[in-house]
Amino acid sequence: MLGRDYGGLSNMAHPTKNAALNSVVLVTAPLGGCTSVERATLVQARTSLESEDIPMMMYRLLWLIIEERTGLIPIEAELSALPMSVSYVNEYAKSGRINAT
Repeated sequence: MLGRDYGGLSNMAHPTKNAALNSVVLVTAPLGGCTSVERATLVQARTSLESEDIPMMMYRLLWLIIEERTGLIPIEAELSALPMSVSYVNEYAKSGRINAT
């Protein structure tokens, strides 16, 4: 589960051919400069992204960074530098969605 999450987030965050193509389509589409194939690629990427549970994926990623306990590899993140991330993890944990999966 985490491997798939990490792979999905990695594909979104790192410059890949698909990311570069999608960026080009996003920039040129409003100007009428993309082909139907490029539009289809963008629609496919958006559909794929929307089919994922991004809030849960982000929760798991941030939880791994923030959580410190015996048995986990210490990342030693400076939590004062991550106030929004800490807040997101805390609020998401209260939502009850964690136990639903």
